[in-house]
Amino acid sequence: MNYIKSLISLSIGWMNVSTLQDTLGGFINAAELPGEWNRADVKKWKLKAFRIQSQYYHFFEGKRFHTFFDADSLKHFVCTALYKNPKDFCNNLFENDSEKYSDDQIFIASRIAKKIISVSPSSELFEVGVVFVCCKLKAFEFIVPVFCVKREERKPKFVDCFADDFESWNHWKENNRLPLMKYCFPANGIYTSVEYHTIVYDKSMEPHLEYGTTPSCDLTKRLQGFSSRELHEECFP
Repeated sequence: MNYIKSLISLSIGWMNVSTLQDTLGGFINAAELPGEWNRADVKKWKLKAFRIQSQYYHFFEGKRFHTFFDADSLKHFVCTALYKNPKDFCNNLFENDSEKYSDDQIFIASRIAKKIISVSPSSELFEVGVVFVCCKLKAFEFIVPVFCVKREERKPKFVDCFADDFESWNHWKENNRLPLMKYCFPANGIYTSVEYHTIVYDKSMEPHLEYGTTPSCDLTKRLQGFSSRELHEECFP
């Protein structure tokens, strides 16, 4: 199953997936150009992404990890992060409303939860956080979560919506399989008001964010890993 296609089609029902396929197919041979960051629609999206990230920053108030004592509660957390809009996520983070999700949505969340459990140091207690990535694929805007798994004295691991795991945030930035697009996320993979890799919450300040493009936009990586047709089929088989 292609998880990005499923996530997009399931989490933002207004999007026409066939149109998205056509858009990606036409866009696949073009790199993101620096000048595109000055377009009016991109500036508008950047402001929207900033407001969304600010909402998450103020909701978490510097807390990075949440504790879960069983797989079901963890799976619900994953579902909430995958399919709730920012307001509903903040309001319903720990409410058990699993009956609202489709079988496909639960399947995707279960696969991600299993990967989180597999990289957790304990089989009985899971300390997991989440950061959100605001994405812009031409006219389409959506949000995907990346989960952060606490591992005692070691650095946390990250698990994304493909159920891929990464040793660090930079590892995710350089190797994630998201399609060609712009995105915005908390710098260093943490919600903090400072530029350093330290969590600082100040309600009078805003989160330190980073804007960039996915690794698929790197021509060298694309030539090394995929042809244009193969990359299109990887995203939308």
